[in-house]
Amino acid sequence: MKTSFLSQVRVLLVAAVLPLVAATATTAAESPSLLLQKGIYAEEVERNLDSAIKIYEQIAAESAANRSVVAQAQYRLAVCYQKQGKKELAISTFNDVLKQFPSDVTLGQKAREALAQLGQTPSDDLKIRRLASVDGTPVGSVTPDGRFIIYQPSVRPMDRSIYEIATGRIWATLKGDPENTVRGVYFSPDGRRTSYRYAGVIYVVGIDGADPKPVYRMDKDTRAMPFGWSDDRTILVNWWSGEKWTNGTTKFVGKLDIETGVLKEIGRLPAHEEDWSWAVSSDGRYVALVVQHNPTGPTQLWALELNSGRVHSLVENEVNGLEGWFGANAVFTRQNDRVQEMWMIAVRDGKPAGEPNLVRSDLRTANLCGVIKDGSVYYSERPSPSASATTELWVIERFLATNAAPKNYLMGVGIREEIRAGENAVFDPKFGVSATVPSGWVIRGATQSISSYYGRRTIYLSIPGVAHSQVVMSYGPRTGFPAIAHSTPPSSDQIAAQLEEAACRRTAGAGKSNPDFKFRKGTLVARSIGNNWVFSGVADFTEKEKAWVMCFSLHLSETSRVSADLRVEPNDLDTTLPELRRLTDTIQLR
Repeated sequence: MKTSFLSQVRVLLVAAVLPLVAATATTAAESPSLLLQKGIYAEEVERNLDSAIKIYEQIAAESAANRSVVAQAQYRLAVCYQKQGKKELAISTFNDVLKQFPSDVTLGQKAREALAQLGQTPSDDLKIRRLASVDGTPVGSVTPDGRFIIYQPSVRPMDRSIYEIATGRIWATLKGDPENTVRGVYFSPDGRRTSYRYAGVIYVVGIDGADPKPVYRMDKDTRAMPFGWSDDRTILVNWWSGEKWTNGTTKFVGKLDIETGVLKEIGRLPAHEEDWSWAVSSDGRYVALVVQHNPTGPTQLWALELNSGRVHSLVENEVNGLEGWFGANAVFTRQNDRVQEMWMIAVRDGKPAGEPNLVRSDLRTANLCGVIKDGSVYYSERPSPSASATTELWVIERFLATNAAPKNYLMGVGIREEIRAGENAVFDPKFGVSATVPSGWVIRGATQSISSYYGRRTIYLSIPGVAHSQVVMSYGPRTGFPAIAHSTPPSSDQIAAQLEEAACRRTAGAGKSNPDFKFRKGTLVARSIGNNWVFSGVADFTEKEKAWVMCFSLHLSETSRVSADLRVEPNDLDTTLPELRRLTDTIQLR
């Protein structure tokens, strides 16, 4: 009797996978890669789809740091649903692969083919393209039409190259030397020229690099830097006097006429410690920049009016970088739970027109390069940790133009229509989580970290009038939290262990310790509500040599968990803790 091809494949799978499974049977904590092999064995060899699904779910819930393995587990989870005939779950999970792992081209193609077999069109409205692979690092400044970008060559990091994205042609390399790195490279609005500073001189040069023209030569006591253009003949420059920048030094802002070489002051910035990420608005009326008043103080987003020189504060804290402008919106980034987030804030008359809006949260490894007029977002990634020189350039086409959420839903990736947000209530039917948001609070956004069905979701809220008042409400599977019997009240150590797990998931990832958190024993409280436990406590920690207090609340059912926390300065604890309880007392788990 002839052995079928499928049988031969199964034998090969058994031979390849069984040793791995046996080798790890005695291991207390299996790696995500070995768990994936175990899931494949259960799916393909044992044909135990239920067992395979549990393993893939475990990988998704516990292995957020290993995105490659999580992506494969997510894809195979969808395949298992397809094999079980669970069409809706399969379609949803294949779409999750496209939304959560857009850079994985191979899995993305497989997911699209599977959706086509199911008679579906991918629901992801993000058109993400890999543009090029460069031997260096993009350093910002994309032409308004997305044709050219500036990058720093790996072999000569003091240089800057002008790169045509579509053809891969290097049009010019602006040469630096070991003592003088080329800086301040910005394209003109028409994309035909660029500014740069080298060896104390500000130059203008065409895209082809021919005949660089010196426009302004600094004297020995002046430090100047181009940061953009207000029109096709005017470079914007900031400068200060003195050998070294110090807090309190006056920073000037001016316009440099490239024809006459005349630099005209238009304003002065208030005293501050540091500034970075300058960007000119689409209409040329404003400049946004990130500033920090002192080494431990908040990082803010400012706007400078180019006509009057007046300065306004747009965002008061937690600004990581500025990516550019989309229409009348300044696009900036924040760092939350070691995950990079993209935010926008509307600007009217140089002032904020409303609260910042969260646009996207899963930018863990992306190096954002900028945005252009049509809302496309450019970013770069290393293809692997070992690829120290090569960088891949990507674009999310018209992302900012198409990512507006309906008014009655929270803005988030792939969950816009799954979390219901009323006037002051939140309900997620997938997890059976509900809460009532206190009157006056602001729902700022929502994100998911892994999977629409099995990964963590997070809702961001703020308390008006309270500085640094971002309340983070996170929920998902209970996996990883110790079991506690309802017959005996838990000890303070048991409560602290539960909250420590929640704290580590917020700040360092599941299963990792965070020695900076020191829970105050007198604040640890446990309550039993039906079959659920509710734990609360207060912990002290330090960040950038500054003392903070974190207020925690953790709700656990048999299958799910909800945590809510609020970081405050120690002096604000007495006033903000009751505010957090106004929210946590309303949280319910089905």
